[in-house]
Amino acid sequence: MALFVAALIANRLVFRRGDIEGDFVVGFLRDLGLALLFCNMLIALKTDRHLPGPIGGQLHARLAGFSYSLYCTHTPVLIVYAAAMVRVFGLGWHMAPIGLVPWLIVFGAFAVSLAVAYLFALATEAHTDRIRRALFALLDRRITGSAPEQARP
Repeated sequence: MALFVAALIANRLVFRRGDIEGDFVVGFLRDLGLALLFCNMLIALKTDRHLPGPIGGQLHARLAGFSYSLYCTHTPVLIVYAAAMVRVFGLGWHMAPIGLVPWLIVFGAFAVSLAVAYLFALATEAHTDRIRRALFALLDRRITGSAPEQARP
């Protein structure tokens, strides 16, 4: 982690915005180096047996359980939500949240997005392991069932 943080700080000190805008190779190599160091840091954090787990580890695991569903559903949900808020309150995409009602609308968007994603995950992501096992079992039966020594008794 120290290596990545040191490289990140050095990158910010050495390269200023616009310094390498026209030089593709230098920009690519800089980004590639930082990406590799970041990957190295993530792998080191994942494999370190002495590193304590994150605070609220169960919460992270539970939230990760429907992260893909949130990714899939948040945009259409927010579009419908914003359209409804424009229709009902006259507030929507370009509002500046000043006062209680606009802030409730903003936090309502978070709540509705999370709730829809969680319900969507109950119908999809919650069954991923069971479906994966069934597919692997089906593939295994097809592969072993079509083996030449088993084709004829």
